Amino acid sequence: MLNDGFAAEGFNAAGFDAFLAGFSHNAVIGQRYRTHSPDWLELEIPFRPDLADKASGGSLARGPIIALLDCAAGAAIWFSRKAVLPQVTIDLRVDFLRPVWEGSGIVGRGRCTHVAGSTAWVEAIGYEDDPADPACRAYGTYMLFKGEPMWKP
Repeated sequence: MLNDGFAAEGFNAAGFDAFLAGFSHNAVIGQRYRTHSPDWLELEIPFRPDLADKASGGSLARGPIIALLDCAAGAAIWFSRKAVLPQVTIDLRVDFLRPVWEGSGIVGRGRCTHVAGSTAWVEAIGYEDDPADPACRAYGTYMLFKGEPMWKP
């Protein structure tokens, strides 16, 4: 379960946002930190016409959505581990329930559900305005590594 350890240690939201934006694909899609609670973390992508899938009528393309869910779930693991340590996505299944409406951005809410040894399990949703009405869901497994933190609160 997500631990609010970063907040207890003086979590710096602006610094975390800048750290996330430093990853090339995050910067390209405009991904930003939004908020977190003891159980989940949210990132968001505002709508931009260059991220739209014109073949599907202008809804947000799936690639940026997958990147958002992967990062939100991965960041939830960092909060759970109380440190931004190296990790890699082993498996991420994304189920698209409906399109992200034309002109809408998306919020990705990630939650770390279990950590055992060097493996973490996560779930995430993507939604526009209401987490009770998700556009997509994701479930994943990540391999965890030890090492020096890549960012400190």
